[in-house]
Amino acid sequence: MRMINSRELLFARAVIFAVEEINKNSAILNGVTLGYRLYNGCGTESLIRAAIEAVTGGEYCQKRVQALIGHSSSGVSRYINHIVGELEIPQISHLSTCACLSDKSRYPTFFRTVPSDQFQILALVQLMKHFGWQWVGIIHSAEIYAADGVAQFIKQGEAEGICVEYVIRFHKYNTKMKHEVTEKLIASTSNVVLLYMSLSYMKEFFKAVDGNILPRKQWMGSEAWISQIDLASLGSKNILHGAMGFALPKANIPGLTEFLMSLKPSDEPDSVMIKGFWEIFFDCSFSPSNTTKICTGNEDLRTISSAYTNTELRSVGNVYAAVYSIAHALHSLLQCENGSNPSTGKQCVNKTDVQPKQLLEHLKLVNFTTLDGNKVSFDENGDTVAQYELLNWQYEEDDSSDCFVCPVEYWPNEKKDKCILKPTEFLSFKDIMGTSLTFFSCLGVFLSILIFIIFLVHKDTPIVRANNSELSFLLLFSLKLCFLCSLTFIGRPSDWSCMLRHTAFGITFVLCISCVLGKTLVVLMAFRATLPSSNVMKWFGPTQQRLKSFLIVSIEAKFITFSMLIFCGRSGSPLSPL
Repeated sequence: MRMINSRELLFARAVIFAVEEINKNSAILNGVTLGYRLYNGCGTESLIRAAIEAVTGGEYCQKRVQALIGHSSSGVSRYINHIVGELEIPQISHLSTCACLSDKSRYPTFFRTVPSDQFQILALVQLMKHFGWQWVGIIHSAEIYAADGVAQFIKQGEAEGICVEYVIRFHKYNTKMKHEVTEKLIASTSNVVLLYMSLSYMKEFFKAVDGNILPRKQWMGSEAWISQIDLASLGSKNILHGAMGFALPKANIPGLTEFLMSLKPSDEPDSVMIKGFWEIFFDCSFSPSNTTKICTGNEDLRTISSAYTNTELRSVGNVYAAVYSIAHALHSLLQCENGSNPSTGKQCVNKTDVQPKQLLEHLKLVNFTTLDGNKVSFDENGDTVAQYELLNWQYEEDDSSDCFVCPVEYWPNEKKDKCILKPTEFLSFKDIMGTSLTFFSCLGVFLSILIFIIFLVHKDTPIVRANNSELSFLLLFSLKLCFLCSLTFIGRPSDWSCMLRHTAFGITFVLCISCVLGKTLVVLMAFRATLPSSNVMKWFGPTQQRLKSFLIVSIEAKFITFSMLIFCGRSGSPLSPL
């Protein structure tokens, strides 16, 4: 469980997002619903099972699948295509970059939405030529992807006058590699080192080599790892600082980030993988444990930094494009005009009779633009248009290679490498301020009730009658409510208290002010009523006074209630940490 690859989880979630988005879009595949099945890409057994089920349909699919997406590894993609290629089932990889896969005689049904390494190698050679770096060393991983890439780099580098001092083949589990690499780097005369490795090998490289004792070098990285900011927690500043390389361009897919960050274990309650991922990144456990805290399942993914939460979404754009490529190819295949397909001129195909070979033919013809503006098409080798961004690792003042803003409810810890929940602060009845406020509120209520009783007992006296007794009683009632409303601001907030305290106080306070306004207007109009032939007082009788107060309070009540419902609804939580 502890070997979970969070980047592969990211790719799987991107497939789900793209499929759901396509199924909701009536402009493409209207009347046809895409389905999918995700396989664990780790281990030979899982890969063989996935390939066999793709061919036979297995126990989960009524028919043979029409296309495959994957794998991330060039070596694995080769083995998969040896199986599905014979059956003319199209395979689209989002991350297999080995130039060897462009050979259609060996991999006839292979396509990819990631550029071939041949373009990356050409760019690296030209970059070194630009800076005049003609004497370099190479350390590469022991895998097909790197071996093929390094061979091409040496060949193209020689044509541009770039010479290679040494080539080291790095093995993950060879304990002697640490000393061999260190000694070679110290003894070498070249100041430029090309690290041509996949991400998994790069992580092992950082664990094996102590960058603090290595001489200062200009490190060049391959596309597979140069943009992976989570490596900063594994490698030393001495290696990563100043490293350069070409990376895939950032993707800006509407709604994808929100979809990825909304993941909760409750979305996939039967998934052991999701629970394992959750336990690793939040350092908790769903099972009772004496060493780790219990996972609630409501932890916020925005507070962690990992390959899954990397919002740059570089290689994820390739997954998104791969799914859409299949959808557009199927959409083209199902078009029918006058009994024939407008793209190929062949006989129309019913949606229940689609064959992988037919989909393969239309996949070669796709040419579309995704919602994020990425243009997708394939050449005769199944390769897409190459696009890269030149990256240069630079540490900031806090020694971080990348920073992200914590959500509103969080702030960084002391090391500034993780977001932690802000402490929730609220006015408690046990606090001095809370106790004082409670005391004065109760005192105000008591005095209001006392005066109310005095007025009630003496309601027929000239003084009370002259003081506009009806508005006076209403004023004293609203004052009691105002004092009581202040108590709702004490204690832990909740959804109901959020709406009650603002709404109730606003209404009672307006009632209080309207009573004062009414009493003031009556006094002013009383003086004007002394003029001859003046009948203005008929508009300020007891009934009119009550009606005016009710009208003012009604308008305010509607306004405050509507405003607070919107405010509390958008805040997402009644608790607003200070």
